[in-house]
Amino acid sequence: MTYMIELTQRGERLFSDLEYNQHRLILTDLISEGIVLNYAESVTKNKFWIIMESVSEIEAIEIISDLPILSSLKVKVIPLFTNVSNLSHGAVYSLN
Repeated sequence: MTYMIELTQRGERLFSDLEYNQHRLILTDLISEGIVLNYAESVTKNKFWIIMESVSEIEAIEIISDLPILSSLKVKVIPLFTNVSNLSHGAVYSLN
């Protein structure tokens, strides 16, 4: 199933450059493994979006649980019906 995970900064709690760099390295690995399909972040680095494949919502949360900045963020998991990431390949449907 495909999920969008929305991560939003929790209050004024900040994370260090080291934590952020480790966060990006982990996501790069997940992208190269094909688990994370898309990653985006706001210009202010206070909101992040991850589109990923996993068996369940619980597994999706387990996959991102190693992100070092996660304790500074609120997590919202949204099951997706459609995710269009490359128009040359068409739409990807996730059957609930």
